Amino acid sequence: AAVGVTAGEEYVVSLGGILDGYLVIWHIPSRRPLTSVVAGEPGLGIATLLCTAPRTPTLMLVGGVRMLRAWSLNPDNNRLTPTPISLGLLERNYTCLQIDECEELVYASTTTGDVVK
Repeated sequence: AAVGVTAGEEYVVSLGGILDGYLVIWHIPSRRPLTSVVAGEPGLGIATLLCTAPRTPTLMLVGGVRMLRAWSLNPDNNRLTPTPISLGLLERNYTCLQIDECEELVYASTTTGDVVK
């Protein structure tokens, strides 16, 4: 399970645990959930980590066991769109995610001690 606040503090993003796996976007001013999706998919990995972007309030990353995926919120219709992050044949279990200040790079640490950039 994980939680984050987006840039501009308009949304709270929460990720349920392994048994739940839902990514939920909460609108802070109205104190209501806007949307939710299952963050991982069977065969594609288990979502355990969450990272919000430093400048773009509608961008977040989810990672975990053999998965790394970007999610984008469309504020007009409150829909989340996934974008898989392809690392070729590199298959890792991620333990921490960080987006750089310019939002050009993602750093992801792994259980093997690697840092993937």
